[in-house]
Amino acid sequence: MRTKQLESIIEAILFTMGDSVEVSKIASAIEQDVPTTEKLIHNMMDKYQKAISVTDHYCETKSCFTWIGEIENERLLAALENLSELDLKILTLYVYAGYTESEISMALESKRITIHKRIERMTMFLKNF
Repeated sequence: MRTKQLESIIEAILFTMGDSVEVSKIASAIEQDVPTTEKLIHNMMDKYQKAISVTDHYCETKSCFTWIGEIENERLLAALENLSELDLKILTLYVYAGYTESEISMALESKRITIHKRIERMTMFLKNF
């Protein structure tokens, strides 16, 4: 299997489990040895951490989320500026950068269900605009 396919399977496993999963179980599911699986997971984590660190490095305040400045709807803009920095990071990674909930949860070292609930809450909030 190609690396991208293996990563997708790992994401699916983590997504459906919603909690931590032993590497040996993931290795078994993707039919790879533990060292190979660990390498895949570490590469995935590095990718997600890189996305977060780029945001962290660039950002010192909420105004660093430059995509927000492109919004023309004044009410929506004001509402987004009132979101917490964590919600803005999640929203930026999910909507603007196209990361999955699993990728975001790994990058932010949070449970996937927590990320899911925050995205769900923001989606309901944003439907008002």
